[in-house]
Parts: sequence; C-alpha cells; structure tokens
Amino acid sequence: MSIDPSEALFKALEREKWAYKKYSEAVEKFEEEEIKELFSFLAEEEKKHIKMIQDELDKEVFKEF
Repeated sequence: MSIDPSEALFKALEREKWAYKKYSEAVEKFEEEEIKELFSFLAEEEKKHIKMIQDELDKEVFKEF
C-alpha cells in the first residue's frame, strides 16, 4: 500500500496543528511560569513544523501543474 505524498503531508499538517492547539491551551491552564514557558516553547516548535509541512505541501501541489 502506498500513500500519496500530498496525503501524507496533509495528515502530518493536521497532527501538527492539533499539537499546536493543545500546547497553546496548556499555556493558559497552568500558573507556574516554568510550565507555561515549556508549553509556549513547544507551541512555537509546532508552528515551525506547520510552516515546514505547509511549504512542502505547497510544493507538492504546485508540482502537479
């Protein structure tokens, strides 16, 4: 079974967006500054992943034209 590259990227993008949302929500739930900073850092990392995957997905889509 083979997966279409665009489909794999789309699934990865969905998961990264989900993780970003959860980490961002966690920042608001905790009062301890160290924990807030950790979740904030993780959310920012997910934003980087989202951009990388979106860029690759864009390349894949435009490759078809």
